[in-house]
Amino acid sequence: MEPAEHPFDLWSLDQTDPLVLQRTLAAIIQSSEDAILAKDLQGKIYGWNPAAERIFGYSTQEIKGQSIYSLIPDSLKQEEDENLRRVSLGQTVSGEMLRMHKSGRLLRLHVTIAPIRSESGRVMGASVVARDLTRFYREQHLQDRLSLLMQSSFDEIYMFDAESLTFVEVSMGARQNLGYSMQELRSMTPLDLKPAFDMAAFETMLAPLRDGTKDLIVFETFHRRKDNTDYPVEVRLQLLREDSPVFLAIILDRTELQKYQQDLIEAQHKAAEASAAKSRFLANISHEIRTPLNGVIGMATLLESEALSENARHYVGVIQQSGKHVLGLLNTILDFSRMEAGYLKLHEIALDPSLLFRNAVDVMSFKASEKSIRIEHQMASMPARILGDSGRITQIVMNLLDNAIKFATGSIIELRAGSLDDSHIYCEIRNNGEHMSDAKRSSVFSAFYQGQSGAEFRGSGLGLSICKELVHLMGGAIGVRNESMKGAPAVCFWFRLPAPPVLDEGMKRSDAHRNPSEGMRVLVVEDDKVSQLVATRFLEELGHLPAVAENGEVALEMLDRHEFDVVLMDNMMPVLDGLDTTRFIRSHSNAEIRSLPVIALSAGILEEERQRCLDAGMNAFLSKPLMIEDLKNTLEKLHGALPEINTTETG
Repeated sequence: MEPAEHPFDLWSLDQTDPLVLQRTLAAIIQSSEDAILAKDLQGKIYGWNPAAERIFGYSTQEIKGQSIYSLIPDSLKQEEDENLRRVSLGQTVSGEMLRMHKSGRLLRLHVTIAPIRSESGRVMGASVVARDLTRFYREQHLQDRLSLLMQSSFDEIYMFDAESLTFVEVSMGARQNLGYSMQELRSMTPLDLKPAFDMAAFETMLAPLRDGTKDLIVFETFHRRKDNTDYPVEVRLQLLREDSPVFLAIILDRTELQKYQQDLIEAQHKAAEASAAKSRFLANISHEIRTPLNGVIGMATLLESEALSENARHYVGVIQQSGKHVLGLLNTILDFSRMEAGYLKLHEIALDPSLLFRNAVDVMSFKASEKSIRIEHQMASMPARILGDSGRITQIVMNLLDNAIKFATGSIIELRAGSLDDSHIYCEIRNNGEHMSDAKRSSVFSAFYQGQSGAEFRGSGLGLSICKELVHLMGGAIGVRNESMKGAPAVCFWFRLPAPPVLDEGMKRSDAHRNPSEGMRVLVVEDDKVSQLVATRFLEELGHLPAVAENGEVALEMLDRHEFDVVLMDNMMPVLDGLDTTRFIRSHSNAEIRSLPVIALSAGILEEERQRCLDAGMNAFLSKPLMIEDLKNTLEKLHGALPEINTTETG
């Protein structure tokens, strides 16, 4: 059975029907992607298809009747003469040739020039078929550049076939890292390098690229070298959809990055260890210094109450001031260390801001008077009670006043304080003195900065830096500006702090500030003889009845035999320390002993030690050297059963 004729089967056309042939050839010419044109032997164009319009830029109307030489660069016109001569002899000319676009740019074409013959066989013209090679050469150029890149790049770049997954190209850097040659890799797939994947898992990963839901996927895995060693990599994979689709993978070797990350973790660990070691060192130094300092300041305080000559009383005052100066430096260094480590915490209580500012002025007025300076203060309206850290706010005010006393050139320092709004307070401290430059104002709050050098202005250089850190920790702001005061240049340090008011309801003031009507029976648990003497004499001066136990074991025995109102507990003692002793007290079978107030007395003032004391069940915390006013205030609060826990770092 003969197959059915296809309507477009050229062999089935009626070869004798010139009209059918003409229409068929015209359709082929019109639809061809190649430029097809006809010219006579003099080079005049008389045929031009749509592809020729697209490639050369001339419309049929523009080019019809024009010379073929309008498409030939001047330098090649003799070559075209030769082509026409050969065609006139019945030869076909074919090859790559340069032609010219209407715009003047050169075209690289593959051209076939064939003779057109009459029915008698005479050559009467030529047909020209021209294929544009621009895209071919562009792709070839890109391929050459890509190949050069792959051959020379030290980066890891892989191209593998989208169907077979075999490698097509692998960069030099990848080959060097893997240890394989290009010949070996051409028979391998990514699965040969990725021990973590099987075919199913890998195809699942490739699926979003194949179906077009993703243009790029990024993942981390391991590559295995020829020597069976693995190294971590980050893979950036995409699908290049060309005539022959390929996957392109760009690889980042994460070996150095992981080493850097590990080194960073180790460095952070070492830094944390160093910080902890520094904190332990400072805690130990603090303990070792505060214990004898407790004796120096405490005994000097006790001597004040004795009958002394004027000279002796002056010497006692010098001892006290020198001891307190050492204590202040120690506290400053510890504060700065805790701020650096991020360990400093606030302890907010209800406080009277106006009273706080006045008390700070009273304390610093004595030091100011030594330089014939008077501190004047003006208090604007403020809430009666606010929530804040009384000790730290006082520290800020006193540091700023101390700074003003150091650098004042006049006889007056002004302190002004008040409310900015319902929930913020401000304080301004100004003194006559030389105006600060912009550079000095920007660095005055830096650690270890000192406005002037020399013995007259000695100090740690940390006071203002600590003020700044404390203010920021409280959520406030601090600064300095140039002003005038009493008609002379002046400097004003200022700060503002959040200060939410405390409602009176449920916060009524206790009568804790009154002295107890009867002396309290206080058990002093302390192993250091000088510290025992200081504590007992302070208690006696305050009208209380002290008893001494040299360690926790003795203290527990005394509590079982005698009644006490409060325990003053040292932390570090032989036999049984203060923390364990307090735990025994809190678990005692006797309810009265179990509820006995315990005040920590410690030569260490780090936050961790304070917290350990509170966790052990202590009610309040006093740091050495012990100050009689701090002891008095703490005992009064405990006697009045105030709800807040007192934490006092003296000095």
